[in-house]
Amino acid sequence: MNTVQVMSTEASLVVLFADVSGSTQLYETLGDHTAQGLVATCLTALDTVANHHGGTVIKTIGDEIMCTFPDAALALEAAQAMQRAIEHLPDVSKLSLAPLSIRIGFHLGTVVHREGDIFGDAVNVAARMVALAKPRQILTTEPTVSTLLEDLRPLVRCIDRTAVKGKSGEFDIYEIIWDTMEMTFMATRPVASHLRQARLRLWCAGTVIEIDQRRPFASLGRHSDNEIVVPEAFASRLHCRVEYRRGKFLLVDQSTNGTYVAVRGKESVFLHREEMVLEGSGVIGLGREVEPDGEGAIHFICEP
Repeated sequence: MNTVQVMSTEASLVVLFADVSGSTQLYETLGDHTAQGLVATCLTALDTVANHHGGTVIKTIGDEIMCTFPDAALALEAAQAMQRAIEHLPDVSKLSLAPLSIRIGFHLGTVVHREGDIFGDAVNVAARMVALAKPRQILTTEPTVSTLLEDLRPLVRCIDRTAVKGKSGEFDIYEIIWDTMEMTFMATRPVASHLRQARLRLWCAGTVIEIDQRRPFASLGRHSDNEIVVPEAFASRLHCRVEYRRGKFLLVDQSTNGTYVAVRGKESVFLHREEMVLEGSGVIGLGREVEPDGEGAIHFICEP
């Protein structure tokens, strides 16, 4: 039997994701046909900008575009141009009830080319950056910024630290300034200030994990790839994640049915595509409220 060999090549590239923000609300407000046309218009504009700045568009995924650039300077300039291009799309401003915007994240690293797609650590980190970005914001990483020439350094500022699944420890996040009128001036305190050393313990059905600076990330959901698996119909495959971020523990919902958090001594909180700080102790329910001793209950406790 003949086997087909799939060729893979490695390269150092900047991976950039640009995501149309608020598209779900757009579909609900304008209907599928009109909303799809607006999103397509945005993606076409992003494609044009990427190519104009020496980028290569790898694919579009729903309302998101993924592309690569040979270096960080080109990616930075393309990201700024993308933001400006979306702001000046006449068809979008006429039809949309609220201004459409995009979120951008990019990272320089090694990628693997295979069958027209790219894979690898750089893709994961870039995806993390766009997930953290707010509408009209561009985020990147310290290793990417370190390759920029001095004349571009005034356009970046360190704003936070974060963790990425599969990577140990935390790293600095940088914002790219593209609209000086929208700049938020920050207090002059170093991001890498003294953080409290803390840990969060999670347990469910015999599985116990601890999250801290050394292990700053855990995913919860129905799929077996998660650190804590809850094999229930209401739980999404990758339902939510818990992160150690700047001395705090955040629960970030990314599910279909939402996440219920019952902190001891307080009313239950429902999260849907939102995040909250976990404090004290309590119980997490994936897709439904759960009793502390019920099936699918995920317990947590923050320890100093």
